[in-house]
Amino acid sequence: MSDVRLNQAARITGRPPRNPVKRTPGRQRGLTLIEISLVVAILGIVALSVLPNITPADSTALDAAAVRLANAVRFARNESIRTGLEHGILIDQDDSDSTMRDFVVYRVNPLDAADFSNVLYHPVSRQLFDARVNDPVILRQISIVDDGGAFEIEGIGKRKFIHFDRTGTPVYLQNTEQHRLLSGQITLARGDDQRSLSLDPVTGRVVIQ
Repeated sequence: MSDVRLNQAARITGRPPRNPVKRTPGRQRGLTLIEISLVVAILGIVALSVLPNITPADSTALDAAAVRLANAVRFARNESIRTGLEHGILIDQDDSDSTMRDFVVYRVNPLDAADFSNVLYHPVSRQLFDARVNDPVILRQISIVDDGGAFEIEGIGKRKFIHFDRTGTPVYLQNTEQHRLLSGQITLARGDDQRSLSLDPVTGRVVIQ
């Protein structure tokens, strides 16, 4: 309302005119200490999620490699039971065999224990079941700890491969003769972190420790 109208209204009512309220632009309210603390905490959480966390990632990669290798052992055993034919798995990271792979699942040649040519196909990927523990999926340097062989065979000593008979029992076939497995342990390492796979000499079941 203008000043003229206010004066006219004052003469009619007999009351002094009121000063119009002058509104000033509202000031922005500042952040409180609690709000600032919350913002800082959120930024800290976001920063931690972005920064590289080497140890958990390396541990996850090692776990993935152990599971992959354990599944390969289980597949060799299951195929022996399913088909009634002996199958085996070779564990050899130093490439001393002709496969140039860290592990190979294959059908056993009873006349030649060191014949790894009859490689099985992976049931999902349909690719040959021979691979390395270090590949683009794992991305970190993981090694197979090898002290001469993962499998201790009765009367023979340590070997880098083991066979399974038609019942799924781990054995070592040599010239059609079966030798009993005394112990089987495969150790994977990434720095100081390790995972061990134990193969039961009686049941043929593998456990990750």
